[in-house]
Amino acid sequence: MLLNPAAPTTSTPGLTSGRWAVRAAGSRLLLETKACGFVGVQGRFTSVAGHVDVAADPQASSIRISVATASLTSGNARRDALLDAAGLIDPEAGPYLRFRSVALRCFPSGWEVDGLLGTARGALPLRLALAEPVATEHGVRLRASGTIARSTIDALIARPGAARLLGPSATLDLTVELTSPS
Repeated sequence: MLLNPAAPTTSTPGLTSGRWAVRAAGSRLLLETKACGFVGVQGRFTSVAGHVDVAADPQASSIRISVATASLTSGNARRDALLDAAGLIDPEAGPYLRFRSVALRCFPSGWEVDGLLGTARGALPLRLALAEPVATEHGVRLRASGTIARSTIDALIARPGAARLLGPSATLDLTVELTSPS
């Protein structure tokens, strides 16, 4: 399996070599944090695009994901209005939050991907843990999770000072559904 640490140089039968496109309908990015330090809040970015290039040697594979910052929603219209009023997302940061992998690494406990998370303001390092791929009706679902510091949110996407409303860090949960190469 691609993500099986016991067999890091073989592909999973469901995730063969080639370029796998992100299927937007089955993909999302969740951020969860504490607002004002004590109230748990969750935001979801619903517009996710990109691709995963699966190589014969899984450690040579690469990931490129693009998320439209305007697609952020809390799932609650009143909370969304508060997010807009607080100016959490700064249009000057650009319309997209992008992730590009720089290394996939295998450990006895599983796989990690190191990458760069960026906007028009620049890019900062981000490490994500990868879960085992899951077969779906449309292809394969990959899930990656990690922690993002408030300072990273502030530097990359928030209006100056708006990130202070968030807790010191947020958990990030990226789910992408991939369609097989043609």
